[in-house]
Amino acid sequence: MAFPLKWYIICVLMVILVIFEVNIFKICLDNKSILPTIKGKRERFIKQNLKEKLNISELEKEMFMDYLKAKSVMQDSQCKKLYGNSKLIHRSDVTLELNFTSKSPQIFWWGNFFNDPPPIEKNQEALDKNCPQYGCTFTNDLALYNDSEAVIFHLPDLEDMEMPYMAVGQRWILTVWESPISYEIPAIHEIKDRFNWTASYMHHSDINMPYYTYRALKQDEKSKETKLIDFYAGKKKKILWTVSNCLAGSQRKIVVRNLRELGWEIDIYGKCGNQSCSFGSKCEKYLGSNYMFYLAFENSLCVDYITEKPARALKWGTIPIVYGWGNYSTILPHHSYIDTKAFESVEKLSEFMHQVADSRDLYNSFFKWRQNFIQSMSPGLACNICKRLYMDHTVQHYTNIQLWWDVNKLCRVFWEVMGLVEMTNEKTESET
Repeated sequence: MAFPLKWYIICVLMVILVIFEVNIFKICLDNKSILPTIKGKRERFIKQNLKEKLNISELEKEMFMDYLKAKSVMQDSQCKKLYGNSKLIHRSDVTLELNFTSKSPQIFWWGNFFNDPPPIEKNQEALDKNCPQYGCTFTNDLALYNDSEAVIFHLPDLEDMEMPYMAVGQRWILTVWESPISYEIPAIHEIKDRFNWTASYMHHSDINMPYYTYRALKQDEKSKETKLIDFYAGKKKKILWTVSNCLAGSQRKIVVRNLRELGWEIDIYGKCGNQSCSFGSKCEKYLGSNYMFYLAFENSLCVDYITEKPARALKWGTIPIVYGWGNYSTILPHHSYIDTKAFESVEKLSEFMHQVADSRDLYNSFFKWRQNFIQSMSPGLACNICKRLYMDHTVQHYTNIQLWWDVNKLCRVFWEVMGLVEMTNEKTESET
């Protein structure tokens, strides 16, 4: 079957653009003033040669533009990332292959998922629902292993896993949703330099997977009812905390104890409390309409580690009080949460909470974001990998995957994070 002429033209354009980038990257970091000019030339080049001269579909256009965005060196931050003091300096052997595939990618899950069979059907449903245009398939059928473009390995299950051989052209992807404190990469020599991509909640992963995202409301989605809701009305209880890990390394229980000593009543749900309310159950409506604050305290204090906790509170209609080492402003809507790191002590935090709890207007101001934004699920692992297989044809591998997942660099113990938790009394010292 003849290769479509338009793909040859696209490949030629991409080669020209790569040559263009190679010629400028040496001065990219030193001469910031040229960046706007370069960016303008690039945009005009794309418009003239891609939009006007080629008759391609929207999907093909999206694929090409996403590829260009991924390879862009037009911004100073991108220049530094690609050619300067990169945090991913341990990546090596990166080459570029300018070839597109017309084959529908197949994704293989090797091993288990928390000691259970991998969620094959769930991921295939996500592919069919959220990104059917790419035609990807998800499998763990050993007969299809050699024909799979990508192979997923779940970090918590690596310890007892028998590693397969790597078929030609495969990308091995290490995926994880938990923190480095919870799971370390086993010191197995065979996997040290075998992975091509990483997929996790961390922003510097090759495939970023936040638990939730927020998008702008379309005009026809906005409603007058949203603007009129009084989230302050009827809330008789103050603080809610749902927790199942009672011995978390973040020592969040110390903050909880200090708040209680300052007079706050805190109702605890989950395995560490005497009440229960499972996620997605009907009782969530009760929680949202009765509690003012929700303690969205992470079990680990690690870079970018932000789980579903604050998003759950926002969905319920309560204000999340966040305690973690992630940059919440990159995930959550502006002025939708209270960050413990913004306060010098628990006393200062408590004072501000009282101000919010005593003012209807101030409390409701934490929900103004709902007038313009809505919570949405992230595209998910399957779609993110599928799209990446289509867009990114570079070849790379980690020379030492453990450097990417270094707990000493990525995580903190709680007394290093903030002056919020005071370690002065004997009671606190005995608990740590």
